[in-house]
Amino acid sequence: MSDWLSRAEGFDVLDEPARKALRGLTPVSVPKGQVLFHPGDPVSAFVVVPDGRVDVFLTGAAEAD
Repeated sequence: MSDWLSRAEGFDVLDEPARKALRGLTPVSVPKGQVLFHPGDPVSAFVVVPDGRVDVFLTGAAEAD
């Protein structure tokens, strides 16, 4: 996963200070099916997906207006 920033689409438009900040991130691999967060969880990270995809599901009863 070295140099993930150069392989990720869309980041080439960022200025150098932004790219430098992103280079400091530590990439991790997440197995298929891994839950990254639940509704109501406090924000503890920012997810950047340079390869693969993230599916988001929210299930439950619809609220009445």
